[in-house]
Amino acid sequence: MATFWMEPLRRRADLAALVERDEETARAAVERFGLDCPAFGSLDDALAAVPAEIVVNLTPPAHHRVVIETALRAGCHVLTEKPLAPTFDDARACADAARAAGLTLAVMQNRRHHPAIRRLRHEVAGGAIGRPMAFQADMSMAPRHSAGHLADAPHPLLLEMAVHTFDQARFLAGADAVSASCTEFSAPHSWYAGPAAAICTFELEGGAVFSYRGNWIAEGFATSYDAAWRISGDRGTARWDSFGDPECEWAGGRRGAWRVPIPRDATGHAACLDELLAALDSGRPSETDGADNLQTLAMVFAAIRSAEERRTVAIDEILRDQAAGSPRD
Repeated sequence: MATFWMEPLRRRADLAALVERDEETARAAVERFGLDCPAFGSLDDALAAVPAEIVVNLTPPAHHRVVIETALRAGCHVLTEKPLAPTFDDARACADAARAAGLTLAVMQNRRHHPAIRRLRHEVAGGAIGRPMAFQADMSMAPRHSAGHLADAPHPLLLEMAVHTFDQARFLAGADAVSASCTEFSAPHSWYAGPAAAICTFELEGGAVFSYRGNWIAEGFATSYDAAWRISGDRGTARWDSFGDPECEWAGGRRGAWRVPIPRDATGHAACLDELLAALDSGRPSETDGADNLQTLAMVFAAIRSAEERRTVAIDEILRDQAAGSPRD
């Protein structure tokens, strides 16, 4: 378990158990992090032995549905890593199971919690650039260490990484996508079997357009994982290079930078956990509730289908299609 996950958890919750298929690995993690909880080799054993309210699911996507449904049957809320599931059918089943159980299923979409993204959303929603007409995001990196279980995945970028940027786009625009057009590509030096680069265009509700250029095998001039953003409206443009402060330039040439104070311990994974706990305390849906997250995943699977079939795909086509998946079932 990575430190970026463990630290927020141990500060905000009483850890009841640590589960890993290899129980020795789980015990080693308990010792490594100095935890005061037992280790188990299966979730069923852990839930039968210790009282728990929330299950944090950090397994690879192929195991998400089993883990989520097991936790929900035991009466636990779930915070799961993204993507919610590797097929849309599984994702919908998970959201339906949470709804039927009256429990919360939240998705770890931590990239929407970056302070700069939150500031951009605040300013754009407040009319700083007028009516938005174009949202543009560029994510360009070459993190070889990220391959892992994705090395043989058919769509490593779109399903594993672009899901973050697509979710940010929905958050920034305050709107869902209507249609998707996508081209995937790769290069001989790629360390992925599937295409690790894509160019996508989405029509959004209300008429704005979101364009995405993602490249996970691009050497040099890297952006951060949060992507570099440019949002154009009828009275100005906001932009963020993914590292510094977002800024805006208005009609007439006036320019201003939005200084963004970075919360000491409320970004990324910590912020997602805080949001879940706040939602449970107040009885409201989590910001990244599984049912809402289906709209983000629909963008992913529409882009995948568009790339595979070389056509524009309506988002409703994915939402209606119980057999939608990656690849298509």
